[in-house]
Amino acid sequence: MMKVKSNQTRTYDGDGFKKRAACLCFRSCSEEEVLLVSSSRHPDKWIVPGGGMEPEEEPSVAAAREVCEEVGSFLIYYLIMAPFRFVDGSTL
Repeated sequence: MMKVKSNQTRTYDGDGFKKRAACLCFRSCSEEEVLLVSSSRHPDKWIVPGGGMEPEEEPSVAAAREVCEEVGSFLIYYLIMAPFRFVDGSTL
């Protein structure tokens, strides 16, 4: 299912949840520092970069795109571990 809203297209899974991708970014291989951005809905809260997926977009591509959009930087290296899965088997 897709919905078009002004300058973006929102995609949904079979259960009606918005398809989202996010990226946990580390400053170095030591994994001691994590990149966080302020939430646009709640400016007093910090979140990992992420957002809605485009139609037919792979989660890894969407996550990298969202980091570039929100941080203004291009990822030099990234490793995709696995999609996040909920207890009921659904994924983000």
